[in-house]
Amino acid sequence: MQTTFISIVIIGKNEGRNLSRLWASLAPLADRWPCETVFVDSASTDDSVAVGRELFDTVIVLEPSPHLNASAGRHVGLSFARGSWILFLDGDMELMPDCIDSLAEHFGRGDPHRGAVGTYVNRFSDGSIRRWSPAIDRSGCVVHFGGAVVLSAQALRAESWDSRLYSNEEIELYSRLRQRGFCVQRLDVDFIAHWTASISTRKKLVGNFAPNDSFLGKKFYGVGQVLRANISEGRLWGLMRWFPEPFVLWGAILVSPLVAITLGWLAATALLVFACGYVVWRRSWRLVIVFVAFLPQALYGWRQFAREWKPAIAQVYRRAASAPH
Repeated sequence: MQTTFISIVIIGKNEGRNLSRLWASLAPLADRWPCETVFVDSASTDDSVAVGRELFDTVIVLEPSPHLNASAGRHVGLSFARGSWILFLDGDMELMPDCIDSLAEHFGRGDPHRGAVGTYVNRFSDGSIRRWSPAIDRSGCVVHFGGAVVLSAQALRAESWDSRLYSNEEIELYSRLRQRGFCVQRLDVDFIAHWTASISTRKKLVGNFAPNDSFLGKKFYGVGQVLRANISEGRLWGLMRWFPEPFVLWGAILVSPLVAITLGWLAATALLVFACGYVVWRRSWRLVIVFVAFLPQALYGWRQFAREWKPAIAQVYRRAASAPH
């Protein structure tokens, strides 16, 4: 019996129209290594489960719950995965063929303490395309990754996804992995295509600060959940160490009134400019706005944290493994 080398864990809710395209994109991967596909459905109301049962080796259907989220899907999918490496994808993505040779080089190094991610090609519903490549720190590790990433099963046995978090779960997991010496490296190729809705700049700006009808939905509350989880479990310093930018900006915002009173407005302005410059240097100018918006998100999200909640499985379907073609 052939040992599974890569488990492809796919999460989705009402992604039935996208799953065939995603499945077809996995063919080059399955041609190179023994693969299995695990699809976790978050209580879809479309034909996702029926389509998934035709395509994937294992389909796990989660019980409906207001707490369902991407991290919960990945957590459950990981528990069913048997591969040495885990490729996480969302249902509205597809794997880019150009990344296969780069992945082969990565796997060839055989280092379970090194993950891999590449450029995300975001394809918006208005026809526009925007590429996103994660920044790299001085150690050669990416500072952050999104929902598509390759991680080793060995690393994830020590630190798994926190199924209670509505958003920012990638940052939270990566901060714990970094503390254990794990590093995700960047492949300088297109990694995935992400098919997503286009959102106006105005809606993004308003939606980052106001929870009602926010384009983020319940993801708006994820920052507060991440902070509460890390504080209650004594992990805040690790989060601050490996994700310092928002904390530097928040600190400057909170301290600046005191600085203005004691040293003057010029000193307070200089402090804020320094903090913003730090974020731009480490990440980008857009994230200055995002991290400022994290403050109200943290306040709202703190009370949304369900410490004891766990996802429940409604049904598991298995089929004879078949490679994408």
